[in-house]
Amino acid sequence: MGTRNKPPYTLTRNYLRKPPPDRDSESSTTEPTVVTKATLIHGNSDVRVYRAKMHDCQGRIHDIVAKIALGDGDHILLKEGKFYENQLSGLQGDAVPRCFGLFEGELGLEAITVLLLEDCGTAMMVPFYNAEIMMALKRKIVEKLDKIHQAGVAHLDISPSNVVIKDGEPFWIDFEHAVRHICPRRRPITPGEFNPGVGEFSCAEMYELVGSLGFWKSTRVNFHGRGLMLQAVDSPQALYDSLHPSRVATQEQREQVWHDAIETYNAVAGDRKLYLRQLKREDQQLSSSENDV
Repeated sequence: MGTRNKPPYTLTRNYLRKPPPDRDSESSTTEPTVVTKATLIHGNSDVRVYRAKMHDCQGRIHDIVAKIALGDGDHILLKEGKFYENQLSGLQGDAVPRCFGLFEGELGLEAITVLLLEDCGTAMMVPFYNAEIMMALKRKIVEKLDKIHQAGVAHLDISPSNVVIKDGEPFWIDFEHAVRHICPRRRPITPGEFNPGVGEFSCAEMYELVGSLGFWKSTRVNFHGRGLMLQAVDSPQALYDSLHPSRVATQEQREQVWHDAIETYNAVAGDRKLYLRQLKREDQQLSSSENDV
């Protein structure tokens, strides 16, 4: 299967038992048979990924992504296909692409395994923390990974390259590294709250994603390369005193650092008050629960 001047590629056997979810009559009756016009997107020694056309048995043509395993790479696609068939079956067309099946075919004299997925657009081209990403899209990215977690799967490779966008909707892809997962998350995800810390949040993967998207206010203050806890920054002097004496050795350095300390303190003073109130409430709630016991 190549990028040009190749004959249609016929798939002969479907390993997965379940069809795509019955979201509409077209998707539920689609049975892929022939793949053509394949263009290589990327690949490695085990798996190659193509954007292609799928011709079903009723003569319809669909835009798809074909993942092809050569040699020993078949177990990678079998694992991913099983997730689509089982835990992710109810999320197809929503949080993940529709899966048309895992097939067996031939490339020359070599047997290959092919996973056919709906083409759900192109991968994100910017980091998660990029300010140009609209908050509405960020929310959808988080909500859809949360759906995947609630379905019993941890992705284990969360990056912008594994989120594709189609008509403003994000879809998570590439479950080659995924594992079964019982999500231990204990807190709701609310933009604008203070970072709860991974221990309090409990789910490391969701914590990493939410943090990288900039949902939370930081509880640390960065001042001239020094990181201070927000509650400790009670004055410009606290920032000034956090630096090594060598950083304020000259009059010019002292004046500049003091100016920066005042600006930084004024920028975080409001958040510090809010954070101290939150810490006080949490302490009161903890004391109340201990007294109830």
